[in-house]
Amino acid sequence: MPLPFGPGQSGGGDEGGESFDPRSREKVEIPKPEQYKVPAEFREDILKAAKQNTAEAYKEAVRRYYEEIVK
Repeated sequence: MPLPFGPGQSGGGDEGGESFDPRSREKVEIPKPEQYKVPAEFREDILKAAKQNTAEAYKEAVRRYYEEIVK
């Protein structure tokens, strides 16, 4: 089957000849959860949204949702 961008090419490559190869076996370091600090603005947005009124039928589901986000 022919490749959509021609042989040895992939979409979005730069002019320098380097391109992304989805078959690459290069190892990638995945950061641990404790290495990431949530921005203060994100936390404030969650608190504001959690304080908004919710339809009675969804209150329990929304409460559980926000509990999971803050964990």
